Amino acid sequence: TLFTNGAADLAASDRDRLERAGVRVEERTVAELRGPGDSLQAVALADGTERSCQGLLVVAPMHQRSALASQLGARIADAASPIEAVEVDGMFRTTVAGLYAAGDISATPPPSVATAIAAGSTAAKAIVHDLVEELYPDPVGDPLRRQPPA
Repeated sequence: TLFTNGAADLAASDRDRLERAGVRVEERTVAELRGPGDSLQAVALADGTERSCQGLLVVAPMHQRSALASQLGARIADAASPIEAVEVDGMFRTTVAGLYAAGDISATPPPSVATAIAAGSTAAKAIVHDLVEELYPDPVGDPLRRQPPA
């Protein structure tokens, strides 16, 4: 069962695919999840109907909670980005010199704690490198030298 918690914004072709796969689309409002302790036994709908259920996948919509990067002039990734992610290079530098973005705010692989930790570590290395480069410019080519995102 696909619980949409209200009117579903599904194309007819998507509804057909779900129906062929045996997935019922339930558009009534979800009122409560029921079960003892931390286990799930049923989904209660606003009209009092209960649907037996032992597991549930929940879509967690993401959005940026701050417009700071945009206000500072950082470029936002293309419209395909569902969370208005900030465009970064491979070292998590934004399009604004001295501004870095790592974790869920950056246009990187799907959000997770592991990727956020790795991104933060990489950004920290870039920050240290860029500060050292600023203090002691290196006339020799450097692979970590700031390259603006394409």
